[in-house]
Amino acid sequence: MPDLFEDELFIVLIYENKINIITSCSHRGVTNICKTATEIFNLPVNMVLGGFHIKESNIEQVNFIISYLNQLNPLYIGVSHCTGVDKYVVLKEEINSKVFYNFTGNEINFPKQ
Repeated sequence: MPDLFEDELFIVLIYENKINIITSCSHRGVTNICKTATEIFNLPVNMVLGGFHIKESNIEQVNFIISYLNQLNPLYIGVSHCTGVDKYVVLKEEINSKVFYNFTGNEINFPKQ
């Protein structure tokens, strides 16, 4: 039976009245995940964390994500595995947030505000 993969799993953690969006591999699009999370919780975004699945994406697709994330304006963006190191470099240079490369076993501590 075919799986059309019309769903995507993500977690939202609320901390100091801001949301932290934790994705898996974002096959259906990190912008779609962020849009859904912000519509449901109606709070500003502190962090987006996960694989962005853009390793094979073209520059137009990457620029769309950059534009969206700059409008969303999270404080932190942590990308993982399927983002691709070359796309990570582009995101780090073009996004106004603090962008970092996340990895298994990494511990993330939010600074006191």
